[in-house]
Amino acid sequence: VRTIVKSSVSSTAVGVEIYDWTSAVWTQLGSSSVSTSEVTHTSSVSSPARYIDAAGDVRLRLDSSRSLSTYSLSIEQVQITVTYGWGHGDARADLTPLRAAP
Repeated sequence: VRTIVKSSVSSTAVGVEIYDWTSAVWTQLGSSSVSTSEVTHTSSVSSPARYIDAAGDVRLRLDSSRSLSTYSLSIEQVQITVTYGWGHGDARADLTPLRAAP
């Protein structure tokens, strides 16, 4: 999983999580300090089949401890590469915008 993000303010901690369909939980892939310049975060998982549902969907989410009213987070790119066995496969990313929690 590769993400490229930037923030409207400096020193914003952003976490990347992937949904584990087998355990029905979100698994943290890592966290990066993001600033006004683009930051690339790359991570991988073992057992990729756990993160792909029967329809081939993969769910990712990015989170931050900052209040949404104080800054904006720009997601420049999300890339998901699935490698298994002898070849590569494609998975669809669910990029449905999430509403901020009250």
